[in-house]
Formats: sequence, structure tokens, C-alpha cells
Amino acid sequence: MKVKKHPWAGISGPKADFLKLITELARNRSHREVFHDFLECAFCALRSPYTPPGELRDQVEASYLKIINSDDRYPKRFPELLGITCEGIDQEIDFLGPISGELGSLDYGKGQFFTPWVACQLSAALIIDADIVEQCIEKNGFITIDEPSIGSGGMALAAAERIRDLGFDPGIHCWITGTDISLPCVKMAFLQLSLRGVCAEVIHGNTLSLERWGRYPTRNRFIFAQHHGDRLRAYIENPENYLKPAAKTVPTAKPKIPQLDLFSEAAE
Repeated sequence: MKVKKHPWAGISGPKADFLKLITELARNRSHREVFHDFLECAFCALRSPYTPPGELRDQVEASYLKIINSDDRYPKRFPELLGITCEGIDQEIDFLGPISGELGSLDYGKGQFFTPWVACQLSAALIIDADIVEQCIEKNGFITIDEPSIGSGGMALAAAERIRDLGFDPGIHCWITGTDISLPCVKMAFLQLSLRGVCAEVIHGNTLSLERWGRYPTRNRFIFAQHHGDRLRAYIENPENYLKPAAKTVPTAKPKIPQLDLFSEAAE
């Protein structure tokens, strides 16, 4: 008799722990639904402390309570899932991207697919030039990066790690703006960039039509604003000119001063 292999056989580490716990919670609902419930609760938990008191914070907390109270196992298990996620991000950087693929959370009808981490790293290394980064940070204090289809945040995380490898802090030396039309993707990107200590603003919107339905800054976005102050205001007022790196000046040869021949007339 041929034994059917479990689809997650061979997976180990935090990813295996995460999938196992999701499976335990998915006895009366789909894996995808449990995963999305976790994303919403973690998303609300990280947003709430940095949301000003008022109607918006009340909405965030109400959304959290609605999900966390929908299953009596969630209050205990979701913190465990978040702890596993933190461990996974520390080890693999883009942890939730592969997880979403394993759980069938990607919407292939919208062209969603998981980009392997090595491909993200290669793209960041090829696109982000060390000299340009150094010039921009030297002149302006930071560099900006725009990701029009951020997905789970893989490309943005790879860009942040590239900045880190060049000797700068992605929490205060780069400002990442990422947009996605999918709200689950926005939540994944927000969680991973937040937990990785990256300054970013994740936008739920359509890059092509320029529609925007929500903006979600990570915690480091506020640290970034305090750190840069006037420099940040100058960028917001005139981003096109402000971020152009200072042109390297090439020293020109000094013109030769004509020398008078004191003895020319006498020689004639």
C-alpha cells in the first residue's frame, strides 16, 4: 500500500511549528481562514499603540476583539503564533510569504505568487547601488524606496537588508513606501517590516489607478520622523529635487597665466 505523503513533509523549524499550530486551529474552519484571522489580530495589535485615541483606535480594537473572541482557543494560541512568526522572521526574513503559499492564501486570479527570498536578495543587490545609497544618505540623511506591489514584503525586506549590509540602519536611513491591492498582503508586509525594525509605510491601494483606502506606518516611521525633523519636512515639500545626490565635481585644470618674456624686445 502506497502511503500518501503529507504536503508539508520535510518542512522544519519555525515554519513547521506555525503550520502545525494552524492545523490544530483549523478543525472547524479552513487553514486559510485561520491564517487570515491571525493576520488581522496581529495587525491590529501592532497598530493600536501608535493609533491616536479616538474613533480610528476604537475601530482597530473592536476588530481585534471580534476576531480573538470568535474562537475560545485564539486568545492562547495566537500569541504563540506571533512568537513563532518573530522567530521565523529572525531566521528567514520573509517568513509569511512562503507560509501564505503553503496555506493556499495567495489569489492566483489577481496574479499573486510567492517570490523566493534568494530572488529578492539578488534583485536588491543588482538594483540598489552602494555609491548612490552613500551619496543620498550623506546629502539627505536617508534614501527612499518605493515598492508598487509589495505582496508579503519580500522585495522591501530584501532592500532593507541590502541597506543594512551597506552599513546603514534601515530603521532611520531608508524610508520604504509599499502599496498593494490585497489587504492580506498589506497585513503581511506591515507585520514583517514592523517586526524587522524597518521604517515603512504600507498602503492599501491601487498603484495603477492611484486609489488609496488605508495607510499603515510601522513603528519606526515615527522614530524616523523624530530623527530627521527638518530634513524630512524638506523632502516632503520637494521630493524630486531633495533626494538627488550631490553631483560629483570634477576638478578642472587651472588656466595657464601667460608669462611675459622680459628679454624678447632686447633679443629682437
